[in-house]
Amino acid sequence: MPVYYSLILFLYVFSGYYAWAGSDLGFRYHVFYLSNFFFALVAPADTLGGPFGVLWTLAVEQQFYLVAPAIFLLLPSRHHIVFCGIAAVVCGIGHLWLSGSNVSALAVYMLSPWNFAIILLGGLAGLVCRKGHSAQEFSALWLPISLLAIAAFSASSLVEWASEGLVYATLTMAVTMSIALMLAAIYKNQSGVLTAALEWSPLERLGQISYGFYLFHNFIPNPLGKIFFMAFGSQPSNALKVTLGAALGFMITTAAAYVSWTYFEKPILQFRERALRSRARALAG
Repeated sequence: MPVYYSLILFLYVFSGYYAWAGSDLGFRYHVFYLSNFFFALVAPADTLGGPFGVLWTLAVEQQFYLVAPAIFLLLPSRHHIVFCGIAAVVCGIGHLWLSGSNVSALAVYMLSPWNFAIILLGGLAGLVCRKGHSAQEFSALWLPISLLAIAAFSASSLVEWASEGLVYATLTMAVTMSIALMLAAIYKNQSGVLTAALEWSPLERLGQISYGFYLFHNFIPNPLGKIFFMAFGSQPSNALKVTLGAALGFMITTAAAYVSWTYFEKPILQFRERALRSRARALAG
């Protein structure tokens, strides 16, 4: 949260630089983690394609984490799996209702309760795996089944009638459950190839700084165009923008996220841990 608000403050101070991103940048919504409502209901058309659009998913996550922890703390742990399942079903019904209503596709995309179910299903998969439910012999089938379902969803985008309305809503729910199943399969097979790949140390370090990476990546200017113009007197081709430009942007964003984690986020987390330990010792004494 501190790095999020630091970025919002920075962007607000230098908002003049981002005037090209739209006539209304929505800071009054971003500061309260309501970016999804801003983009779905309020934002003018010239803002929708700008870099601030990345903030809506963080808003959904924060809305979930403001409410869910209280529910899990108040609810006995033996009911957590059932709660996640029931809540996901309710979110699914809401998603289908919203998709069948007379609302824009953008509103469905950003305001659907299924966005919360995505997080719930990930948690549900983890809870089920940890409790040892579902026999181990079945887990061997989870990965190929989930990968096949994800591939089928990707192929469905080629079919026009499968990319809109209730059909598309149903498919998005199915692929979410497939992804949760895939994560469960990877978790259950600790000696598998995918598990080993995810434990690759550079990937682990990238995961450690992933929040900052995601938060910053849309707001860091890519210098490829200026470098190319200074060197060759022309703008780079689209192919270079997609390849070299993307690689350059990745490296710059990774460096920024690493600096943020090392000198800002990590010290704050360490300070909080020390404060909590000191408070625990004080209460124990």
